Amino acid sequence: MKRLFKKKNVLSILLLLTTTILSAQIRSLDEFENKDGWTFIRSDGVNLNLSIEKGLTGNAIRFDYD
Repeated sequence: MKRLFKKKNVLSILLLLTTTILSAQIRSLDEFENKDGWTFIRSDGVNLNLSIEKGLTGNAIRFDYD
């Protein structure tokens, strides 16, 4: 009886984890396709240039700094 109770608990936990994982959503904060909306606070003596480059799929943002 005790063993059956443990199996039910394990199965319940696995079911809960599976449904949680399946219902999770992927949310992207930025696709990095363009530089709109990006702003910088520069420190004295720091040079920064932002440009768009070809990425693996689509565009990418390139940060050059010195």
